[in-house]
Amino acid sequence: INRGGFGAKYGGRLSGIIDVSGKRATADSLKLYTHLSLLNSNISVELPLYKDKVTLLMAGRKSFPLAQQNPLYNALTGNFSNSSQSLISQNDPVKQYTTIIPEFDFSDANVKLSIRPGVNDLIEASLFTSTDNLNYFVQDGENSPVVDRLTSDEVIKIKNLGYSFSWSHQWSEKFYSKQNVAYSSYSNRYGSSFLLEGGSVFSGNQSLVNTINDLTVRSDYMLNINRHIKLS
Repeated sequence: INRGGFGAKYGGRLSGIIDVSGKRATADSLKLYTHLSLLNSNISVELPLYKDKVTLLMAGRKSFPLAQQNPLYNALTGNFSNSSQSLISQNDPVKQYTTIIPEFDFSDANVKLSIRPGVNDLIEASLFTSTDNLNYFVQDGENSPVVDRLTSDEVIKIKNLGYSFSWSHQWSEKFYSKQNVAYSSYSNRYGSSFLLEGGSVFSGNQSLVNTINDLTVRSDYMLNINRHIKLS
């Protein structure tokens, strides 16, 4: 993470930059990593495909379908649910008749193929995808003493998808270049609906979609003139 003013390499940004470099699989042996928690599980595999020239990295993460029912989740969302009932005062006995259910699930995956056709070349192709689903449901029970009973449901679905292809070449001891093509897509979908029942009935819904698509083509060169001067 960098802060301050930056040059052309980062597009002249002024506030801050997060420069992320993906992990590359090791070429010596097969490696498997797993992790389990109360909310999710993840796994990653580093696989040498051909000697020390071709390697494959695969990693994925997924929330448990029953994550919302474990003690950790209940402890975290118990306070959240109680404190977020904006339509009902904390001291109002009516709140005991209201059901509030926050739900979520998420998953992501990353794949990187690395190829070394020679000692001076590195070719890499990578893919990343992720999905986040958030749902917030509120319902007044039929035995609630309020005149108008509310049922509402809010859903947010976020998706990320990215591809990249790069070629790095060491032309000489002092001259190096890297070519990169990348595409990314982001989408955020929001939907909500409500039903108000009492003396009269009101209902409504809305849907919003935001998307961002980006194509990047970059060509970087670095020349080490001497140990004090570097031109890029």
